[in-house]
Amino acid sequence: MKRWIKIALAVLLVASLGLAFWHASGPREPLYQGKPLSFWLRAYYTQRADADEAVRQAGAKALPTLLRMVRVRDSPLKLKLMALAQSQHIIKIEYWPAEDWNFAAQEEFSVLGTNAQSAVPALIEIVNQNISRHSQISAVEALGNIGPSAKEAVPALLGWTTNGDWLVRFSAIEALGKVGAEPDRVVPVLLNAFLHDPDVKIVAATALGEFGANAKPAVPALLEYFSAPDAATNRIANALKKIDPEAAAKAGVK
Repeated sequence: MKRWIKIALAVLLVASLGLAFWHASGPREPLYQGKPLSFWLRAYYTQRADADEAVRQAGAKALPTLLRMVRVRDSPLKLKLMALAQSQHIIKIEYWPAEDWNFAAQEEFSVLGTNAQSAVPALIEIVNQNISRHSQISAVEALGNIGPSAKEAVPALLGWTTNGDWLVRFSAIEALGKVGAEPDRVVPVLLNAFLHDPDVKIVAATALGEFGANAKPAVPALLEYFSAPDAATNRIANALKKIDPEAAAKAGVK
């Protein structure tokens, strides 16, 4: 047998053992239509409605699986082995990257909403562990997807608005808008990001808009933006109209 075929077979064995470990290492997963929750989440991109329904029916029982998926990380060795295995055409190996598991899990937290409140401390811990970039960002996004019930995470989210990774900052700011709590603390941080962090300017304006009238201190800065409009003008206009419709009308913002 050629050496590369042996390698492919070895990778297949490693992948199979990894899948077995996935199911054996965690708590028993909820079933939907006789199949475990991870089956439906793996089908997230092609069967989103079924994945959502599987999570909805599982309720809080879905949390251990979702948290486990947010933590998934592909080691450099695994990535190399899978690339090698997929370069041959004799054995078909289906591989779902860790970042896809991370993304599917983060999105499903929006289905649970209030039912996911108990997962907030674990998600904060995952962000701080920085298991991988995708895992970290997905944990922040998941907090935002939980919504107002994740208000416990506001102090942590505020801290991440100065993270060195712009995508972490972006996700934290977006999450603060979705959670919508503690405007006295949050609005000044969002305004500062709007004024001084070009990477997150637009999402900061959108997040300010989610606070409505509580974000009125941001109105002068938002109005100033219209002196030099660009492609983002519409999104900032929408935020301004949510915060202070009268000021927007007087300024001719449409």
